[in-house]
Amino acid sequence: MLRVVTEINLLWFIIPGYASALVLMFVVPEIFTGIAFDSGGVASGPMTATFLLPFAAGAATAISGSMGVLQTFGVVALVAMTPLLAVQIVGLIYKIKQNRDSRLASGYFADMLTHEGEIIDLAVLSDPNKAKTLYKENLDEKIKNDDIRGIAFDVNEVKEGYMFFALRGKNFDGHDFVFEAKERGASVCVVERKVDCDINQIQVENTRKALSLACKRFYGNAVDKLTVCAVTGTNGKTTTAYMLNEILIRNGHKTCLIGTNGVVVNGKRVDSNLTTPDPTLLHKIFAMAVEEEVTHVVMEASAHALYLHKLY
Repeated sequence: MLRVVTEINLLWFIIPGYASALVLMFVVPEIFTGIAFDSGGVASGPMTATFLLPFAAGAATAISGSMGVLQTFGVVALVAMTPLLAVQIVGLIYKIKQNRDSRLASGYFADMLTHEGEIIDLAVLSDPNKAKTLYKENLDEKIKNDDIRGIAFDVNEVKEGYMFFALRGKNFDGHDFVFEAKERGASVCVVERKVDCDINQIQVENTRKALSLACKRFYGNAVDKLTVCAVTGTNGKTTTAYMLNEILIRNGHKTCLIGTNGVVVNGKRVDSNLTTPDPTLLHKIFAMAVEEEVTHVVMEASAHALYLHKLY
């Protein structure tokens, strides 16, 4: 209607819009481009031609007479362009956040603490390769010297020499338990914001991602020695995982099965009450699998686990 009343030429919107969409094709992940053009070309276009175009033509004719129908040209192209831009802009935002997370993730634990109560903001670290090296050398050295004897995110599981991760949840915030973690013997706490407590603290952007990385290091990067097949989806994860596990066994491979019905490492059952165990248990299972000379791990990856970065 605005087009009919103002007689603005739709080309002023269509040409820059589609040009922007074409440029974004080379920037955003391919999945976003595919969804964008599928939504715009396959869904929005036909629906507009079926429903909106007749309405626009009728309104234009009523206002401008028989020549008003000319005012409707470009309506389909304009409407179809909207999801192209919207979805690709979302993809661009995702790309930017992904690049930022990758840079920060490579800097987790980049420089272990040397002074009591010192806190380090890893966001200022500019060299990802140096970050990885420092992270590996310092954390491995601490584990070697028994400075870190375990990792926990539940304060009730903290023991002397443990590294405590302050995770933020729906009902509780782990930062509120830093004092208790210190009383239980924690040697260092990993936090997202500084806590006024006299204990070594490492500040990261996302403690859940940091937890996964630390557990991987703590158990000797055992997962890197395994072939991991993760099955995700709304339905059928357990069935698919069991079928895949049986195929591998019948082809002579030693396997580890992780899922809703528990954990079986080379025929030995391990206690677990989650479809996808938390990183502290998950990487312990990977280490056990390596000790049992397992070559393949088949696991169910729940949407909840992926959202919480348990497989990060």
